[in-house]
Amino acid sequence: MAGIACLSPLRGKKKISEDGFGEAGPHSKGGFVMRDLRDIRNSEAVLLYFPEPPGRQSIGSWFEMGYAHALGLPIIVVTGMAEVLKHPFIQRFATEVFLTMPEAIANLCFLLGDHEPFEVEGDSH
Repeated sequence: MAGIACLSPLRGKKKISEDGFGEAGPHSKGGFVMRDLRDIRNSEAVLLYFPEPPGRQSIGSWFEMGYAHALGLPIIVVTGMAEVLKHPFIQRFATEVFLTMPEAIANLCFLLGDHEPFEVEGDSH
């Protein structure tokens, strides 16, 4: 089996600034948006991971969830945050919600055809 690959949306981004755009480069001022949307179009599922409250709201993550839903992709959410767990968009559009990453990985392996567990590619954080 080939296994499951996970692409980190933070790959190639040196630093995310308070405004969410980062330092100058191809990822500044939203240069990464088209790359991230292409990643979703080429995916079999999307995993949203919210382990703790972010320092700022991740508008991109929420948009990507909607984009994945519009494409008909399974959306797996991992969080222990009550405000995420009870949010109407999560309740309505998440395929499954889990408290731990191992549970989510097992579910992804099942959904995607009994693949082996995955490795994160390009995650420098």
